[in-house]
Order: sequence, then C-alpha cells, then structure tokens
Amino acid sequence: MTKVGLVLSGGGARGIAHIGVIKALYESGIKPDLISGTSAGAFVGAFMAAGYSPDDLLEILIKTRLLRYLSPAWNLKGLFKIEGAEKLMLQYLPENRFESLKTPLIVSATDLFAAEAVEYSTGNLISPVLGSCCLPGIFAPLEFEGRHLMDGAIFDNLPVGPIAPSVDWLIGVNSNPVAKDQTPRHLPQIVYRSFRLAMRGKNMPSMNRCDLLLEPPGLAKTPPFDFRHPQELYKIGYEYARGVLKEKVLPL
Repeated sequence: MTKVGLVLSGGGARGIAHIGVIKALYESGIKPDLISGTSAGAFVGAFMAAGYSPDDLLEILIKTRLLRYLSPAWNLKGLFKIEGAEKLMLQYLPENRFESLKTPLIVSATDLFAAEAVEYSTGNLISPVLGSCCLPGIFAPLEFEGRHLMDGAIFDNLPVGPIAPSVDWLIGVNSNPVAKDQTPRHLPQIVYRSFRLAMRGKNMPSMNRCDLLLEPPGLAKTPPFDFRHPQELYKIGYEYARGVLKEKVLPL
C-alpha cells in the first residue's frame, strides 16, 4: 500500500488555505500517513495529526481571537511573545505530546542562535509548533530546551526532507504563490516582492521533490497577516485543490 506524506508550508494567514486543501484531499480519499510542517503548516498539521477535521479547525479559527493570547515582548527581540498562545492550544491538544497524535508529525523550526534547522517529532508538541511560528521581527524567539526557536521558513518553508525517505508519495502544499501580473510601484512593494521571490527560489528544490504540488494561485495577493476572513482563505484552498484532484489520476 502506498504510504503518503503531506508537507505543509508556512505562510501566515495564507496557511488557513491548508485546511481547505486537506478537506479536498480527504474527500478524494487521500489521508496522509505522515505530516511535515513549518510555521502555519506546523500549526495546521498538529491539529490534523491530532484527529481534528478540517471543519473543526476552521470553526476553532473563526471563533478564536488570537491576539487575546499574545502579550507584548517588552524587549528588542520582537513585538510579541507567542508563549501565551499555549493556553489556546492546550484547550484542544491537552495531552501536548507528539506521541499522542493519531498521525505522525514532524515540525521544522530554526534555532536562531545556533544557526541551524531543527526538527521535532517526540516529546512536547506545542512549544516546537509555536517556536516554528515565530516570524522574525513580529515574535521574540521562543526558548525551549536550551534553544531559541524561530520560524522554520528561515531555512526551509516546505520541509520535504524530514519525511521524504519514509514515504512513497509526497504531496506538498505551498501557500506562498507569487503573482506574475503584479508590477511593484514603490520601494516597499519592490522589497516585499523580492523577498517572496527569494523565498520561492530557495524552496524550488523542495517543491520539485513533490509528486503532487498544490499551490493555490488565489493566495498570491493575500496579505500574510490578514486573519479577518478565514472562510475565504479556506475556500481558496478547497476549491483549487478540488479542481486539481478532479483532473489528476493519482497512484494511491
């Protein structure tokens, strides 16, 4: 039987589209045997691996005001401390262990001071997930087991490597497409687009390793920190993936 791996990228609010993509995969009879994720992908992956349905997770995001769980960092390391979000996640993942998950999960993060990528698949679940979500400049590094964790996207925003040797078929979901019809008109737009192009170029080897890459183009113009419309982001992921899967014959 084919062993399926699912890789979920970071992307801030755009990562909500992962939930819609997963819904479409489930409806097509595809459920992963192993999940790898970073940043927003690690967050979504943790809930999926715990057995929550896409509809369950969407409802959680709709009714939750994430900013309530964040506190000012009061230092020069970031604007917010992400540790307060642990209270939110403990409501839904009370066992807080990788070993309690129904589907194996690998979370990728970055150790800022050691200057290396780190992977987690055993022990405490929530701290590595939150550390992986610590976007530089927004969140202060999360200190965990002697490491200073930050966004896993710094090294690899589509962490295929951790699971590629263990699966037969890789499905990658990249929530960071770059629009080709946009012309940056001033310096901030030029810098932001250049950053996204650099990230895409860095991720191309991982993207090319996927047997099926799902990259909803409707996310290209979505700001990464606009969490006001989760239903719309969910719909973008769902409708795109459903359309692709109807046209693909997968060897599963």
